[in-house]
Amino acid sequence: MQDLAREFDAVIIGTGPTEALVSGALAQNHKTVINFDQNTLYGGCRRTFNIREFMEWVQTNGTIDTNRVTEFLGEQYRASAFCIDLVPSIIYSNDALVKLLIDSGSADSINITNIDGLFFPSNGQFRPIPSSKSAIFADKFMSLKQKRASMKFISSFLSTEEYGHQMKSEEMDQLIASYHDKELSALLTDIGFDEDLINAFQYLVAAANGPILVKDAIPRIEQFVKSIGIYSSSPFISFFYGVADIPQIFDRISAVYGGIFILNKTADEITKDENGVYHLKVPEIGEVTTKTLIVGSNQIKYPEDTPKRHLADREVLVTKYALLPKERSVLIIPPGRYGNPKPVWIFQYDKGMGMAETGYYVIHFVSMGETKTTSNRLLELNPELAENLVLRATFEVTEFDKSPCEGCYFVKSPTVDDFIFGFKYFIDQAREIVKQIGEDIPFYPPPTEVEVEVPIEETNTEKKEEQENKEGEAKKEEETKNDVEEKKETNNEEKKE
Repeated sequence: MQDLAREFDAVIIGTGPTEALVSGALAQNHKTVINFDQNTLYGGCRRTFNIREFMEWVQTNGTIDTNRVTEFLGEQYRASAFCIDLVPSIIYSNDALVKLLIDSGSADSINITNIDGLFFPSNGQFRPIPSSKSAIFADKFMSLKQKRASMKFISSFLSTEEYGHQMKSEEMDQLIASYHDKELSALLTDIGFDEDLINAFQYLVAAANGPILVKDAIPRIEQFVKSIGIYSSSPFISFFYGVADIPQIFDRISAVYGGIFILNKTADEITKDENGVYHLKVPEIGEVTTKTLIVGSNQIKYPEDTPKRHLADREVLVTKYALLPKERSVLIIPPGRYGNPKPVWIFQYDKGMGMAETGYYVIHFVSMGETKTTSNRLLELNPELAENLVLRATFEVTEFDKSPCEGCYFVKSPTVDDFIFGFKYFIDQAREIVKQIGEDIPFYPPPTEVEVEVPIEETNTEKKEEQENKEGEAKKEEETKNDVEEKKETNNEEKKE
């Protein structure tokens, strides 16, 4: 470490999505960047554990309620066969992240998969959300009148320009406009949705955490609807091997351009001098300095009485039995359904996502309120799920709510109330930080064809070949002339003899 530079254009503490995006953008624009993370894993608030790492972490940060790992998997089980996200994340097929991956040239370096099933509880079973024309008319619980109204409602979010033919209903557009400042549930009731379907559209299609106005729900529903059909009939995609692969992509971009990464290290002390330079003392590294400091929450040691803010209540089940009909699925449990105070989103992942051993599933519960009543009720209703429970753990995701230094860029993680689907939060946050650092720093601009001036002889193939041909012909003429002269001399010598 003695050869390590001591002064950097930017020092970033944390490797979460926002920090990684900032690091890549700065390094790509020829800024010297060094990144620290007090954890041994990349990803920050979106890091991914293997099953052994997860159990070790949750023993300190939560509770293990059931542990039958060795009973099911054996003493010599392969921990890396299971990938467990701290907070699971799926994205829309037209998410801002998809464009960013393409623009940054990183799309080929990550594997994505479709989320095949979107469900909500209704009539004692898990019912698919009728969010497309085929799904609506295949629904067994809706009357023909409801199906027609639902189709008109969904079609009102599809533009004629994009889809090439008129799908909108003027009557439906007027109805939606009349409810602009009213709650979405009131509009859906007027359209003829039953209570279960209203909950499904409010908490999954509109991704709301509670009552939401129609004007706020419209852009969310539009993104949901317009994401259908891009990769599959589902609007959602996710990532192989866990969400932590996303920040690592941008960390790699940073590293390619010279960014330095040191895990399991953070600053013990941060001071700022009269010239606005930060001095960071890092154990075993020494002092590093910078005028631009970005710090992720939970990356610096705080006094014990420092308040924390609540990001999510979490529960993880590892099972040998699928809860949902389709292996990669999302289930929404609306508030009060099983005694839960807040909506609970349930994500089921399988081997096809690189998340579990063959025949096993990782099931995530995510909410801003407690999840225990929901998981208990689902285990009661599904005795086979309880019998095949390999691991059950509960924990709370929290973070410090106070910046550790004056004038630095403090990166706050999102709560479940901020968003449940997509990556836009992180991209907007990172873009704003980069903009504040320097207005002239582009944020992952799309690739463009750049004209490079090189000597004409290296590019003008035709002229080069023509010149070579002329030289070749001249050489041949010279050789022919020499041959003729040699023959004349030989003939003259023969005549003399």
